Order: sequence, then C-alpha cells, then structure tokens
Amino acid sequence: MKKILIIAMLMGCGSGETKVVRVPSDPPAEQPPPPVPPPRGGKTSFNEARQIIGTYCESCHTNSPWLRDPASLKASGARARTQNNSMPPNNSPVKMGNAARQRLLNFF
Repeated sequence: MKKILIIAMLMGCGSGETKVVRVPSDPPAEQPPPPVPPPRGGKTSFNEARQIIGTYCESCHTNSPWLRDPASLKASGARARTQNNSMPPNNSPVKMGNAARQRLLNFF
C-alpha cells in the first residue's frame, strides 16, 4: 500500500509543469537624492557664487580676503569645506541646501 501511495505522489510531481516560486525581496535601500544639475551653461559665475556666499558665509567671514575676487576664492579652502559639508557648520543659523551647495561647487 505504501508503494502505491509513493508512486502516486511521484507521478503527481512529474506533471511537466514548472512552478516558479517568487520570494519577496527586501525593500530597496533608501537612495540619496540625485545630484542637482549644474546651472545653465554648466558653470556658476563669480557673481552668483558671491550671492551664495553672501547668504551662507559672509555673516561669519565678513572680511575674508577670499571673498574679493575669483582667484582668491578658488585658492581658498572654500571648495573642500563646501564639499565635505563642514561649511556652513551644523550649528550655523543658516542651513545651505543641496542646490545652493552644488551651485557654489560648480563655480570651482
């Protein structure tokens, strides 16, 4: 009797149909927001960079020599500090958003 039952079960398994069992995957990990596209023309002008600096930097760096001309700004540490998010600092009353940060970085 057991042999008949086993044979019947095996015959049922070999019906020729292939069943695909899908296992739900883990939810996708959160992705960082896409980078902000560069402004028209690709580069940020010194005048626009000065406006950004005036909004986010000048309250603490009022008399900094790197604010005066494009060469001084490019020679300063502003690019690195903007890229690594150390400026403006976390305790600054003014928070620089990603779009403004990217526009300033596009100056360099």
